[in-house]
Amino acid sequence: MKATGIVRRIDELGRVVIPKEIRKTLRLRVGDPLEIYTDSGELLLKKYSPINSLESFSKDLCEAINLQTGKTVLICDMDEVLYSKGQSCKDFDKKRISLELEKTILMRKTVKNCSQDGDSLTAITDFDPSGFTSELIVPILCQGDALGAIVLLSKNDKITQEDVSVCKFCEDFLQRQFS
Repeated sequence: MKATGIVRRIDELGRVVIPKEIRKTLRLRVGDPLEIYTDSGELLLKKYSPINSLESFSKDLCEAINLQTGKTVLICDMDEVLYSKGQSCKDFDKKRISLELEKTILMRKTVKNCSQDGDSLTAITDFDPSGFTSELIVPILCQGDALGAIVLLSKNDKITQEDVSVCKFCEDFLQRQFS
């Protein structure tokens, strides 16, 4: 754990203000849910990720999409890449998503890009491995809220309509787990 040097007092209602600099760094917004943990007299607040709460299910889904499409698959929440399977997947594991991907997810629309068609690809993390030529970003939505995305990446092949259908089916299935 990293000390910030910031000290705050608890008010009469038991509230503590999280400083703006920390909220900005951790991408915390008004209304974001936080999980509260205690350990040996310490208090830990962690941004809650509904997708991560379905850990084994989401991981299995990631592997199934990879088997079906043969392409690199990433499942992200609004903060980081949670699961990955396929080429260069270790380069994405547990990396913070880029602001560009976050904005794309918040648009709540499926995005398909191919550099061979002159499209520019969305940066998935701040340091993306090179070599991918096609991408598909399918936002994971629940009651209108953007929770994350299923991202499909390919180094050689274009994204097919079958790939889109597989990812949308899986997004719909994930969405039903939160309803």
